[in-house]
Amino acid sequence: MGRLKLRETRPSTGSNKRGTIWKTLTNLNIHIQRLFSNGPLHTILADDSTIEELTKKENKTAFSKEGLEIMDPELNAKKTLIIKQVDDHIHEKSPEDIKTKIERLNPVKVNTVIKLPNTRTIIKVKGVQGCRGVQFDTTQGYGMGATDPKVNTG
Repeated sequence: MGRLKLRETRPSTGSNKRGTIWKTLTNLNIHIQRLFSNGPLHTILADDSTIEELTKKENKTAFSKEGLEIMDPELNAKKTLIIKQVDDHIHEKSPEDIKTKIERLNPVKVNTVIKLPNTRTIIKVKGVQGCRGVQFDTTQGYGMGATDPKVNTG
């Protein structure tokens, strides 16, 4: 199940944007699970193949004609993780070594690893893609997870 965000590019003049979104989806013969709206932002819940279909150029154009912009899911998928309480023997490694080990032990793609200056306990991991469901793993080291901010080589 994936999410796709739409943003209104033109101010709404009292027209029903939710209705416009449903009409556009119907015209494109695309079926979704749910549609949530919060002011000028709308979120579509659908399976991953439907999300891919919606991000095709011709479908983006159809929404654009209705004053809606499909926000790039790849941009939204890139996250920045701050890993606190890093053991000294991990912090001593080069950012490239840390990046390689994180990617090897987790199903993620990492753009950069930054060791923050003037601290030995925090590492910033930028551009993480595919981190949904990544679990912290102390037995293999450099695992990442939302429940335990400590990184350890166990």
